[in-house]
Amino acid sequence: MPCGSRVIDNVIVGLEGIYAISVIARMPGKDNRVRLRDDTLSFAPGKESLSVARSGAKSVRLAKELGDLLGHEVRVRSVIAVPGWEIESQVSDDYLVVNERNLAMLIGWKNQSDYLMTEDVARIQSMLTERCTRFG
Repeated sequence: MPCGSRVIDNVIVGLEGIYAISVIARMPGKDNRVRLRDDTLSFAPGKESLSVARSGAKSVRLAKELGDLLGHEVRVRSVIAVPGWEIESQVSDDYLVVNERNLAMLIGWKNQSDYLMTEDVARIQSMLTERCTRFG
C-alpha cells in the first residue's frame, strides 16, 4: 500500500485498531533467532542488524493520513514480520515482532484508545482499497 513515497507491505484495519505490517524477508540460518531492542532488529549470531525506524515512520505517516481523512487522531501500530525466525526477545513498546506461527498474537496487542467506530473502519477500508487499486 503506497504511503507517501514509501510502501507498506500490509495494513490490517478493524474495530480494535490499525496495524501496518512490514515484512523482513531474510533467509534464516542454522541459528534463526532474532531480537528487537528499541528500533534495532538483530539477527543471530549477532553480526547483522537492521533499523526498523523506517517502518515506524511509515506507520506515523499513515496515521496522519487516516487522521486527516477521519477528522480525528488515530494510531497505527507498527508490526515487523520475520518469517522463519524465532523471536528471542522484544524490548519495545513501539513495535511488535512476529513470525508466521505467532502472528495471531497481533490481536492481543491493542489499547482501548486505538478502537475505531464502524463508520471509521468503513471509510478507511474504502480509502485503502481505492489507493491500492489505483497503484496496484
